[in-house]
Amino acid sequence: MPLKVGEKWTYIIRNAEQSVVGSILVVRSDSVAGTNGYVLQGPSGESRLAWVGSRLYAEELTNTRFDPPLPLLDTHLPKNLEYWRGSVISVGSKAGIAASASVYCLPKNLLQNGKNFDTLESNIRISVPKISETATVVSWFVSNSGLVRQEERVNGIQTSALEILSGP
Repeated sequence: MPLKVGEKWTYIIRNAEQSVVGSILVVRSDSVAGTNGYVLQGPSGESRLAWVGSRLYAEELTNTRFDPPLPLLDTHLPKNLEYWRGSVISVGSKAGIAASASVYCLPKNLLQNGKNFDTLESNIRISVPKISETATVVSWFVSNSGLVRQEERVNGIQTSALEILSGP
């Protein structure tokens, strides 16, 4: 996923109520996950991402913070299952809730809008026992382009999806 200030991706974003077109823009560089990273702004809020070696980490995704940062993608394949433990902190909350996650990546061919994409598929399953919630996020990344598709589910029910319309 190319990250540099000024990069912009436009997606169609679907949820139970509506489908809208929205853009995600890299607005500035900043310290993220203890290294040089980027702040992205989109219709759902702010995200903070950084590459550390072959791994993409999220310190914040759409106004939810992860401590320590959550691994989203590893470009060195094959990637075995990786486990994360930490806190999930919603914007406006003062304290985090204990959470755990499993993350794995694999190469996958994706057919979307009549086009074939060679992607890295990232599967993240985040469990938050205190509120009996499990979120699953499946993302498809194309080298040198970025995120082309994403599906989110909470407790097995799809809550949103996005598909790329344009980008670098």
